[in-house]
Amino acid sequence: MCLRLICILSVLIFSSWSYADEAVHSTGSYSCTPIGTGLDDGFFSLESFKGKLYAGGFGYRKRKAMYRYPAWEVVNPGLTVTESVCDLREFKGYLYANTESDGEIYRTADGDNWQKVFSDRGQIGCVLREHHDYLYATMHSSAFSSNGKIYRSTDGIEWQKVYDSGTSDDYMKEIIVFNDVIFAFYIDKTTGTGGYFTSVDGLNWIRHELGQLRLFKALIWNNELWASASAEYTLSGKSGIWKYDGQSFQNVAEISGYSHIGELLDYKSVLFATATREWKGNQGGAALLASPDKGITWEQICSFPETESWNLTEFEDELYITTKQHNANGTAGRVYKLHNKPQ
Repeated sequence: MCLRLICILSVLIFSSWSYADEAVHSTGSYSCTPIGTGLDDGFFSLESFKGKLYAGGFGYRKRKAMYRYPAWEVVNPGLTVTESVCDLREFKGYLYANTESDGEIYRTADGDNWQKVFSDRGQIGCVLREHHDYLYATMHSSAFSSNGKIYRSTDGIEWQKVYDSGTSDDYMKEIIVFNDVIFAFYIDKTTGTGGYFTSVDGLNWIRHELGQLRLFKALIWNNELWASASAEYTLSGKSGIWKYDGQSFQNVAEISGYSHIGELLDYKSVLFATATREWKGNQGGAALLASPDKGITWEQICSFPETESWNLTEFEDELYITTKQHNANGTAGRVYKLHNKPQ
């Protein structure tokens, strides 16, 4: 199915698929092939560490939530989480994991054995981002005090709270650094209004409101700050692509039919994005999108049986994508690899 934006690729060709080696969906010069699945609903985060690609899973059933590749395997003893490993980040020789619905951060030196290094009463722990010798993390305490918080640490053991939204129900799922300024994107879950915070020192933060717009994930590409937008929690009901002009965010492309436009990644000079059809929805429709013209128009290059597609990561010169299926019941999400078809 073509997006309502200009669709340049040929008609998408669906095929039957198997867990190990069949392309789920292909079109034009690309195809996407599953490399592995797990016991959970699927996967959220990806990060390379010591020659392996680690995949953080959704653990709604209190199952193992960490896998790695190659070869595809569950990590033991690994991690067991309440909801998901929302973000993974390598920092000073350790791999860190921030967990949703636990408010806990873990780290590992070998990939197998994980140590809890932070615990908050936060309902949702998500972002991990390095800047100026610090590792930053976000928390959202919706079950207790409905406030968003940012912490940072230089050693991964001692954590300092550097921001607290107080009475505002600010939910943050992205931090990025642009021109040495920290941007933290939020949505106020009570009002449905979004915005971002900026800081030059990581201690003092300025709030910038964007009305009904929720900027979800971000990327520095061609020395510009790009952001994807989500319709979830907002009054606007719109998803798409935005770009920062130095003073404000401008809409580059509106992409309909998805609850989230997710991770953005520059892979071999092409801008890619994940797309989630329906958050916690029914089967089918998640996609991998690409822009042939620097973010103006977008093409669907792979479609997945799952409804949700979240993370993109380049590992050993290959592009990998995560998907999730809520309440999977045996049809869990997967990690896929993007392939270029022989010409």
